[in-house]
Amino acid sequence: SRTADEVYAQGLLLGQGGPTKSLNGEYDVTEFYTEISLPLVEDIAIAESIALDLGYRWSDYSTSGSEPTYKVALDWNVTSDWKVRSSYNRAVRAANNGELFASQSEGLWGGVDPCATATPELSAAACANTGVSASQYGNIGKSPADQYNALYGGNPDLSPEIADTLTLGVVANPFDGFNFSVDYWDIELEGAIGNIDPEVIVRQCAATGSAEFCDLVNRTPGNGSLWVGTGRVTATNINQGQLHWEGVDASANYDVDIAGGTLSTNFIGTYMMTKDTDGIDCIDTLENGCFAQPEWRHVMTMNYDTGSFWRATMKWRYYGSVGDTSMNEGVVATDGISSQSYIDLKGKFTINDYTSVLIGVNNVFDKEPPLVGGAISTNANAVAGFYDTLGRYFHANVSFKF
Repeated sequence: SRTADEVYAQGLLLGQGGPTKSLNGEYDVTEFYTEISLPLVEDIAIAESIALDLGYRWSDYSTSGSEPTYKVALDWNVTSDWKVRSSYNRAVRAANNGELFASQSEGLWGGVDPCATATPELSAAACANTGVSASQYGNIGKSPADQYNALYGGNPDLSPEIADTLTLGVVANPFDGFNFSVDYWDIELEGAIGNIDPEVIVRQCAATGSAEFCDLVNRTPGNGSLWVGTGRVTATNINQGQLHWEGVDASANYDVDIAGGTLSTNFIGTYMMTKDTDGIDCIDTLENGCFAQPEWRHVMTMNYDTGSFWRATMKWRYYGSVGDTSMNEGVVATDGISSQSYIDLKGKFTINDYTSVLIGVNNVFDKEPPLVGGAISTNANAVAGFYDTLGRYFHANVSFKF
């Protein structure tokens, strides 16, 4: 349960976007599971060992019934330094209390009404599918904040999400001080729980005229607005279509003794091959309500430990470009976002056996976030939570052991 005070429940906070209602709900689940590990071979010409792992779980939810999950995994230790690993998993996630029982209430969505302004993006016929009359076409005002009304909330009839995941990788320690892993992974999920992006609903209604989408778009009588008056898009929780994510993860670690200390380097990166939602591929694009997803991003960390009272760490965070890279830094990214790099530094000093001090600075070069405009930003015209929005950031702490 969640109990909201009067101010929160009525949506009176500046920027809250709508009321947040109290929440009460419960469900029961009964589960049985078993796991087994089977050594198949040991000490043969092509393998030091091969092991097969099996697992099965039966879950019965009072809200949605029973669903099984299971896994098959294979570990092939070619030698003590080289291993091939693979697995297949059937995964299930039932809806949680918030997704099931949250009260339906008004909120805001950031984006664009393609039928607004004096020169609408879409044709009169397409906008008519969304409820725009001939007299309203070309006379609907655009929200200056790129925010429009929506109805959000729970759905007690949600079914579980069901996913099939496949991984295949290599782990190796080819020489002292160095190890790496490379893993291919593929995730296909059906019945994803969530709400369809309201702008996607509007655009799909305009393009298809399907009642599945158009029944969710309700414009204000008279002015046809989705932000002034009673106009809104219904975007409560549903079991959506299919998600397909595919990529390659790579990691490496290298330790070497230098100048009386130890330099430890860690690298981890992801190459995204597919990020598809119902036929919309969201890699390297800012269109169709997609979150900024570069094809490649990584983090590289170098830590130097002197073995005495201090050690230093440098971290390099890199995000590849998204869309066209011809934009100028600091200009609204109508054509895309160029690659972004951030450098972080910190030093740790041991005062005695009980006290240590850490001082650091993130985003050393005070790189500002790429501006993407209100229509596709998550906060403050930027993709907050992904790119740094604060610029250079100093931090420090003191730790005591008792």
